[in-house]
Amino acid sequence: MIEKKPLVTIVMPCLNEEAYVGKALRSLLDDWAIRNCEVLVVDGGSADRTRQVVEGLIRNPPETTEWGNPPYPPPPKGGNSNTGPGASAGPGVRDGVTSGGRGVTPQDGAGAQDRPEDEVVWLFQAKDRWVRDVVGEWNPVTVGKRKAVIRLLDNHDRTASCGMNLGITQAAGRIIVRADAHGLFPPGYVRRCVELLADTGAASAGGVMVPRGEGGRTQAAIALAMRHPLGTGDSAFRRTEFKGEAEGVIFGTFRKALIDEIGEYDIKSRSNEDSELNVRILCAGKKIYRDSGIKITYFPKKTFKELANQYFRYGRGRAHITIRHKMLTGWRQAAAPLLLLAIVFAVVRAVAGKPVHLLVPAVYALGLLGAAFLTLDKGAGAGESEHPPLTLETRLTVAAAWGVMHMCWGAGFLYGLVKFW
Repeated sequence: MIEKKPLVTIVMPCLNEEAYVGKALRSLLDDWAIRNCEVLVVDGGSADRTRQVVEGLIRNPPETTEWGNPPYPPPPKGGNSNTGPGASAGPGVRDGVTSGGRGVTPQDGAGAQDRPEDEVVWLFQAKDRWVRDVVGEWNPVTVGKRKAVIRLLDNHDRTASCGMNLGITQAAGRIIVRADAHGLFPPGYVRRCVELLADTGAASAGGVMVPRGEGGRTQAAIALAMRHPLGTGDSAFRRTEFKGEAEGVIFGTFRKALIDEIGEYDIKSRSNEDSELNVRILCAGKKIYRDSGIKITYFPKKTFKELANQYFRYGRGRAHITIRHKMLTGWRQAAAPLLLLAIVFAVVRAVAGKPVHLLVPAVYALGLLGAAFLTLDKGAGAGESEHPPLTLETRLTVAAAWGVMHMCWGAGFLYGLVKFW
C-alpha cells in the first residue's frame, strides 16, 4: 500500500470553541480535503469541551462520500481491477503520474509498475508547475473511501501565533491552510485556496470574512455593524467585492517554505498575528492575493462586553505591529485613536467649564445614528442575503456597536503604544 502523504496541512489553533470547532472542521473536510489534507487542531488549553469534540471527530472522522476521484470507478469485487498488479501505463509516466496530468487508468497501455488493486495516482490540475511537481511527488491518492486525518496538539503557550508555529512545525504538508475554529468555510474552500495560490503565484492567498449572527438580536446587529464600512474602515479582507492583490488576507494559504524564508508567526502578537505576517510578506517584496468569491462565515461576539474586549485586543495588537515595523499600514490605524483623544479632550474641557466642547461627541454620536438610518440598507450586507430586520432597535444597536468598536480599538492602540514603545 502506498503511504498517503498530504499535499496540504490545515492548521487550526483554538481555545474554548466547543460550540463551533466541530462545525468548522466538518465544513472544511469535503472529499477533496479528506483525500489531500491532514488537519492539526492546536488547542490552547480549553476549559470547555473543545477537546472532547475534536477527540470525538478523531475517533469517528468524516469520510469521503465518493469512492474515488473521477473518472476512476470502484475496483470490482474479487480484486481484478485494471489498476492493480499488472496494470499498464503509457509513455511519460513518472512514479505513476503521467506528464499529461492524469493518473494511471485502464486505457494507458503497457508497461506500468505493479500497484495494489485499489490504488491510482491522481495529479492535481493547477497552472503552477511547483504545485504539479509537489503533487506528483507527495500525493498518491487511493481509490476507495477514505477517512479524514485529524490530530490534536497541545499549545501550552495558548496564543494563536504559538499555535500556528507549533502546527507548522508538525505539518507534513507542503502547503499550509490557516483555519479558524470560530466560523464556517464554503464548499471546496481548501481546494479553491490552493488553486488560487497556484494560479496567481502569490506568497499568500485566501478569501474574505463575512460576519453573520446566529445567537440573538445583539449578535446579528454586531455582524451587521462589522459588514458596514464604518465597522471595517478600509479593511479589505472584510470587503466582499474585492478581488486582486491586497495588503492582507484573512486566514491565509501559503507554502510552508515561506515561513522558513520570512520567519514564523510573531509570538509577541497576542492578536493580529495574521496581519503581522501579512506585513512581513509585503516587506519581503512578495504579493498577497484575495478572491472575494471565497467567503468565510464568521460568528461575531454576542455581547457588547465581549466586543469591547475583542476590539481592545485588536487595537493593542495593531500598535505592536506599528512599533515593530515602524509604519502605519492604513489611515484607520490613526483615525480611531485620534477620534478617541478628541472626545476625551472635549469631555475634559466640558467638565472644566467649556460645555461647547461637548459638540464633538454629540456630532460623532449623531453621525453614527445618521449612518445607521441612512446608509445601513446599502452598506452593511451588500451582497449578503442574511441580516436582521432593520427595525429601530436594530439600527440603534448597530450604531452603538460602531461606537464600541471605534472607542475600544482606539483605546487598545493607545495602550499598545505605551506598552510596546
